[in-house]
Amino acid sequence: MIIATAPALAQETLYPVRSNADTGAVFTVDHSSFVVEKAFQYKLTVGYPANDDTWFLPNSRTRIVVLWVRIENLSQNLMEVNTAKFTCTGDDGRTYSLLSPDEAFNQIMARAEDKTIILTNTLHGISLGRAGTKPTEEQLKQDTVRYSLQSGQIPAHDIREGLIYFEGPPQKKFVITVHLRDLWSKPFSFSNVKPK
Repeated sequence: MIIATAPALAQETLYPVRSNADTGAVFTVDHSSFVVEKAFQYKLTVGYPANDDTWFLPNSRTRIVVLWVRIENLSQNLMEVNTAKFTCTGDDGRTYSLLSPDEAFNQIMARAEDKTIILTNTLHGISLGRAGTKPTEEQLKQDTVRYSLQSGQIPAHDIREGLIYFEGPPQKKFVITVHLRDLWSKPFSFSNVKPK
């Protein structure tokens, strides 16, 4: 029997942090994400993913930053997204590498808490209509790629969303600044310390 535990995320919860610089961003109603919009072009949401977005990731001691990005193309034209331009900087001044979905999964699995019980959120997955059988490591890797934000074109009036992964800062408390470059010129800051 596999027991579900929460959350199945390979990192700590991240909270949006208002910076002194005006980013033009507002918080979502639950204050878990930033939302910005370029009028008549696109709407962008960046934040910590919900459990439903990361049900396939096993618990791990890997220091990794996982964020959910949603891009809604509001224009009549194709929109180009290049995730390779995304960057992350810690409050220590260090730049943390963007990880491909394969790299992120390999790092998560290398430090997974229990190699014999890969998926800790299986019962949650079953409640979402997923099969009750324990997935293989290869299936979990495929899900990591499938649910990741991919570079490419977004058709007019369409949406692309998914997870992005960065190496995580080693310190216990940290603030990171994420730049999505072509999508938004100003950075988004997140901390693993819940604001008061």
